Amino acid sequence: MHRTRLELCLAAAIGVLLLASPRSTSGQEVYEIIDLGSLDPTYPSAYPYAINNAGDVAGVAPVLAGSIVRPTAFLWRGGAMQGLAPGAYYSWAYGLNDRAEAVGGVTPASRVSPSHAAILTPDGVSDLHPFLDGVESVAFDINDSGQVVGARGSVLSRRAFLVDGGTMVDLHEELAQYVGGGVLHLVTQAMGINRAGVIVGSYGTGATEVAFVRHPDGTYETLDPGLNGESAATCINDDAVVGGAAGAYGAARPIVWDGPSVTDLGALGTGFFSRALGINSRGDIVGSSHTGGFDCSSVCFPLEHAFLYQGGVMSDLNDLIPVDSGWELISATGINDSGQIAARAMDAQRGQRAVLLTPSPRGRLGSLIDLVLGLELPGGIENSLVKKLENARAALEDGDTATACELLGAFVNECEAQSGKKLAADDAARLIGEAQAIRALLGCS
Repeated sequence: MHRTRLELCLAAAIGVLLLASPRSTSGQEVYEIIDLGSLDPTYPSAYPYAINNAGDVAGVAPVLAGSIVRPTAFLWRGGAMQGLAPGAYYSWAYGLNDRAEAVGGVTPASRVSPSHAAILTPDGVSDLHPFLDGVESVAFDINDSGQVVGARGSVLSRRAFLVDGGTMVDLHEELAQYVGGGVLHLVTQAMGINRAGVIVGSYGTGATEVAFVRHPDGTYETLDPGLNGESAATCINDDAVVGGAAGAYGAARPIVWDGPSVTDLGALGTGFFSRALGINSRGDIVGSSHTGGFDCSSVCFPLEHAFLYQGGVMSDLNDLIPVDSGWELISATGINDSGQIAARAMDAQRGQRAVLLTPSPRGRLGSLIDLVLGLELPGGIENSLVKKLENARAALEDGDTATACELLGAFVNECEAQSGKKLAADDAARLIGEAQAIRALLGCS
């Protein structure tokens, strides 16, 4: 259930493409698509791994250097893709925080030392090698405090770590003690860390993989594997809600783990191999799900589609993009608090690409209407709130952004007035947050 590595595919074009005419107009979010481009026109391909709340995206793209195609970390920011760690032989970016600091790994140009974990920014590379005993390593995530998690050692002997302020915490040793005093062949990796320093990952003994949560005080929880005895945690939000998968390969299902509660998110098709890869503060989850069938043109692998799990419903993201876009969304690897999604996509002409999905304001209004209806509020306030949103959506369809902004402002004012009265305070806060996010998309003053 580990994250897949870079899959290099040839493509034919570079560029940025902004599309409209969404396929769905209410009930779910609909998206505009931006092609993030590539680092090398010879190999115009890219794989996104992480997105932050500013809409920056980090990942890996191929670059031709002489006769060698080298995986190279990238940061897409401000409408342009730039390579990171230019002096490295190879580089990867798997995690990204709101300060636009990416983490992953680099192989030095000299190739004398092994690949190792690093923090990557446009200004340079902060090598974590000195803190990790000088062994092979990779970093998977970084929070806004600069805490970094990942794993040391080769793929078959990984040992989870936390680097905090220049000090390494050996999570592998902690886990070995937690599961029974040091299990032989224990393999561990830390995949995600939230703002508070709560860490998620998995440990295994070679045959079984189990998801874990580590709290800042050093205590652990593990997920009852459930389906076929395996589980993995891949992402976590600031409320410590965890996304991942449960079930052995061939029967894995995406899950959300919230304290003692574990929810099977379902699957788009057969569920042969599905997993959650990203989660935002709203609890929206993205990932990939096997739709049935296999591609055996070279090595056989299951055919997958990107999914969005929102409001208790799993949707194929391909149903929420323009009908005539030409894109097939294969996997969604991250979602931010504005609902923007980083995804891997295929196109007959462009090949494999990294794309950014941005919720259209009209589609997001539809989602907010559904949210209000789902609260089952007293008739008077429900009708009043929904009417404002429906009128705002109608104004947008007529191109009247000013009126839409005014109506959304009135919606916010009513939610504030009813907070703790006809609206539970938590519900009011969520509705206000959603409305304000739409106002931001519209550029309301």
